[in-house]
Amino acid sequence: MNAKTLAVLKAIESRRFPPTVRDLCKATDTTSTSVVEYYLNQLQKAGYIERERKIARGILRTTKVVEPEEFD
Repeated sequence: MNAKTLAVLKAIESRRFPPTVRDLCKATDTTSTSVVEYYLNQLQKAGYIERERKIARGILRTTKVVEPEEFD
């Protein structure tokens, strides 16, 4: 997991309710929604989040813990 992917995950964890993709863009100083989508897809494949794509705030954090050896 790289630093930007971790930043997206931390931004998800820091909110009381699920963020939108644009919320995550602002929280991580990323201008492109497609870049945030890429990071969300990586987090979903790794099992850190679940997504309901038809819902604007459909990003849910799973209970999987980030291990230190998972960093690039």
